[in-house]
Amino acid sequence: MKRVPIPFAGTIAFLMCAVAVRGQVPVKVTLLDNSVQTYSVTADGKLSFASGNLIITESSGAAPVPIALQTVRKVTFDSTDGATEVTEERAVTEEIKVFPNPTSEFVVLEYAGNEQLHVAIFNTRGNQVVHGFYASGARIDLSQLAPGVYVLVVRNQTFKLVKL
Repeated sequence: MKRVPIPFAGTIAFLMCAVAVRGQVPVKVTLLDNSVQTYSVTADGKLSFASGNLIITESSGAAPVPIALQTVRKVTFDSTDGATEVTEERAVTEEIKVFPNPTSEFVVLEYAGNEQLHVAIFNTRGNQVVHGFYASGARIDLSQLAPGVYVLVVRNQTFKLVKL
């Protein structure tokens, strides 16, 4: 049995991935709650990433199934006969910068492009304390937050923030 895990958390650059398969491949998606969803992806199906989602299309006629990336622990491709080939194509498409860090008042989100990105900031208890859509160069106000460590999530990238 071949297992090809694809990690999701903690990436510095946002990766756009497409997975091509030959034959039929069972794709197992393990979520953060350790539940497993299994999909049978045929040669004309595909896996892709868009708008913070893993998109699974089992075949060309099937409806795409979006799964929010923030809920995914891992993806495994299983092949019991050894004949199925899984290839992974990756292209780095976007680097996101968050600065200054540490900070006392605000952070700036910087990236190529002009679209607004959804940003969520969580405290160490897992509570979302800030969220919204921000354009590149925008200042995200942190003045109302207590000093401490926070996690900023944008485009499936995670940044540790220190609020002074």
